This record gives sequence, C-alpha cells and structure tokens, in this order.
Amino acid sequence: MDNLDIYRSMPLDEIMKKEVVKFYMEILKGKRKSFPKGTLENKENIILIFRYAVERVLELNHEQIPLITTKSIKDYKLFGLLNHYRSIPKLIKFVYKNHFDETDFQRVTKGYWSDTNNIKKYFEQCLQKHGYTHQDIPQVAKVETLVSWGFSNPLKRYGHSPLRLINALYPDEFNVSDFESVPQRYWNNPNHAQERIMEIIHEENIPFKQLPVKVTQEMLIKYGLSTLLKKHNGSPSQLLLSLFPSDFSIDQFRKTNRYWKDIHNVKNTIDSLLKDHNIPHHDIPKYFTKSFFREHGLYGLIQEFNASPIELVNTLYPGQFEVTEFQRVPNRYWYSKENRIQALRSFCEKRSIPREDLPTLTRAYFKKVLPRFISLVDRQYDSKFHLWITEAFPEYTFSPEEFKLLVGVDGQLCDSMEEMQIHNFLCGWLQEAEITREKIKFNNPISNEGYYPDWIISLGQQTIIVEYFGLYHSNKYKGYKEKTERKIDFYRKLEGYAFLPILPEDFKDIGFEGIKNKFKSLL
Repeated sequence: MDNLDIYRSMPLDEIMKKEVVKFYMEILKGKRKSFPKGTLENKENIILIFRYAVERVLELNHEQIPLITTKSIKDYKLFGLLNHYRSIPKLIKFVYKNHFDETDFQRVTKGYWSDTNNIKKYFEQCLQKHGYTHQDIPQVAKVETLVSWGFSNPLKRYGHSPLRLINALYPDEFNVSDFESVPQRYWNNPNHAQERIMEIIHEENIPFKQLPVKVTQEMLIKYGLSTLLKKHNGSPSQLLLSLFPSDFSIDQFRKTNRYWKDIHNVKNTIDSLLKDHNIPHHDIPKYFTKSFFREHGLYGLIQEFNASPIELVNTLYPGQFEVTEFQRVPNRYWYSKENRIQALRSFCEKRSIPREDLPTLTRAYFKKVLPRFISLVDRQYDSKFHLWITEAFPEYTFSPEEFKLLVGVDGQLCDSMEEMQIHNFLCGWLQEAEITREKIKFNNPISNEGYYPDWIISLGQQTIIVEYFGLYHSNKYKGYKEKTERKIDFYRKLEGYAFLPILPEDFKDIGFEGIKNKFKSLL
C-alpha cells in the first residue's frame, strides 16, 4: 500500500470537501478556466479530481469506467489529467490501482497480444465467464464467438484461424476434426480430405463401396466440410471423385439435379445449419445472406429461391419475420410503394400498435426502435413521417393536430410555425399564383432520394420550387446540411422549374423582405 491509497479509498463525500475538487466544480460551471498552477503536479489531486468526475459527475459503475472515451475526457475538462499519463487506460489504472485488467479496456497496450500467456489468460477468463469447460473449446472456438469476446487481434495473428490460435494456446491437445472450421488452404492437401472422409464413414458405419450412395451433402455439412464442398461447387460427387478417382465413376452417384426441388430436403439442410452453427430461430435473418450460403457450399439451394434469402426464409417460415430484420433488402426494394406500405403495416401489426398511436411513430421513435426506417423515410418521403403513415393506412382519417402539423390560411398543412408563417405570407403576397405544398414527389437518381418540395408556385409563365431549410445551421439532425446541398443542386438543374432556396438568415432577422427580394430576382 503506497501513500496514495488513502485517496483511492476515500469516501466520496470527503472527496467533495477537498479544495481541489471545488476548483474542478468551478471549472465545470465555467467560473474558472483552469486549475491553479502546479495543481496537477500532485498525484493525490489527480486521484481526487478523476474520482469525483467519474463517480459523482458521470456516475459510472465499475464496468463502465474502462470504457470512458476521449470525448468524455474533453467534455468534462479532464485533458489536463490525461496529459500526465498519455492514455486513458494508464490514467485509469493509476487512479484505480489493481482494479482493472488490460482486457477491461477498449484497447490493450501495444504488444499485449504478442504474448500467448496473455491470450490464454483472457481466453480462460472468458470460458469461465460463459460457463464453458476445457472440453468445450473446439465447439466454442468459432470466429463469431471469439470476435464477440474481443479476440480480433489474436485471431489476426493466427491467420483468422481458431484452430491455429487454439493449437498455439494448447499444443497437441486437439485434432483438426474437433473443430468446425480449418485453416486456410488446409483442404488443398487431398490427404487431409481423404483422412476426414474415412473418419466420417467409419463414424457413420458406412462401407467404403457404398460411399457414393450414402455420403450426402447434408452429411458433409453436418461434419463441417462446407468449405471443402464449396471448392467442388457444393457437389459431393465432384468432391469424392476427386479424392478417389480410381475407386468410383460418376454413374455410381445419386443424381441430385432436383434435390433442392424437394422442400423437405431444404428444410432438413437448414435445420442442420441452424443446429451446427448454434443460430437461434429469431436470429435467422441476421445470418442468412447470399455469402453465408455460398461459404457453406449451398449456393445451389439459394438459387432455387431466386438467390434471395428472404424468399427462402418466407417459404420455410411464412409470416414469422419482417423484411427489415434481414441484413439487406433486395435492390430497389423500397422504390415499391406496396413494399413500403407492407413494411409499416407489418411492423404495426406485429407490435399491436392501435390507430390512435400511429401519429407517435416519429423520427425519435424509430431512432430508438428501428433506425433503418429513418433512412427509408428520409429517402422516400423527404423525412416526413406523416406522409408514410397516411399512405400506409388509407382506411384512417388523421387530423393535422395528431401529427403536430399546422394549418395555413388556405387549409394546407405546414410542418413548423416558421413554414406556416412563410406560407401565409406567400398566399397573401402572391394572390394570383397557384401555391401547393408537398404534393409532387421528385426522385433524385444520383442519391436515390425522393423530395417533396415545400412549395410549388405557378405564377404566370413560371413554375417555381421553393424550399425552406430551417435547420441548415443546426446540428439537430445528422446529415441535414449535406442533404440540403444535394437538394439545392438537384432543384437548380431541374428542367422546367425555377428554384428559390430560403435559408434562416433570409427570414428570421429581416422578416419577409428578404424573401421578397429573392423572388424579385426571379420574376
């Protein structure tokens, strides 16, 4: 125990009484720009300040402390402390001595993973944490599992091969056949493949002469030979003929051209895949991609379903998954109005969302529940969620108030108070013009976005598109400014229309005169 441990164990209420902590409180409140000169030269002050910031201000628990980011350090005026230790882990390990291991942090120190003892120590901690034993290692040692446990760097050091990594940690304790995957180019050696086939038929009690009839694609997949099958276009006959060319002929193998036409064969194979890869039923859409089937020598299977994992899953499990649960939807899928409508209706039906709650499906709601829908609405409905809802539920009548929309003097809807003020001004000032709001959709093929102009004004021989970019200087919505610039570029190049953008500075400070002057430049 060193003389600083008293500050490491000091109760928080005592820490708050320390003068240096009071200085820090003043810095946070903006009453003071910095600590008195020399404050941070005393290590006890660093402990007191950092503990107060972490435990009182940020209110972090033990597991959260190692995850502190540089942004938090900056936001809470702690860069002065960090400068003394050059890295967040070093600072934390100084303040909370003997509380954290290297692997508790988002990054370990340079060279940490070069020591196999460090890798082994952390691996065995993970085994114990997740309830596995030493005998479970071959089943546990999968790329997905190891990456989720934080072994990306060690895996990279061993060619992304769980087998090589485990053999480095436990030399000569496991065989290749114990693992679901093998090192790259392992199957390039036909002797390896022959040995594995012989092990399989011995385990299955299959006479060698019956190999062409008894050894099926499903069996080979079950024994983890998907990669080997892939090298032979997913064909057991091609694989076995390459290994035993003098023992068999093509005529001895079962014809499998229509194998995947039988839905029972498909179902049995998929069930084996789910079991072998420990894929929960509810996670099927996350795993089932074209590359997944290709990697497991089953591209012929997916081809029977128009190369669409979605079509395959909906055939096997009708009505059990939404299209948005899959990693990718087909190209141009959201271009279809019917697909967009079905997606929202299915989403609401699955969650039993009643009619009265539909207007609450806003950007903020989907940001928490299903962020993928935000990009859909941004691209297809110009960020206007009420347009999607009213399109998807034509059987209901909604009032503007339900969507917190405002009504202009002519009965047209406006998204904000500022838009309504501009709209009412335009209606009064351009009384001979035809003014419509958000009625026509324009598609930008370059960015794959759909735009509904705030106003389209027909005045004399001119048709003018007017857009108000009220949040142009705001950081409220990520990407708003970039989308604004794409819109401006698109509208300016649009044939048959003049374009007038209104920015906050054209309206907020100088009233409607700024808008009038912009119009006069067009008229």
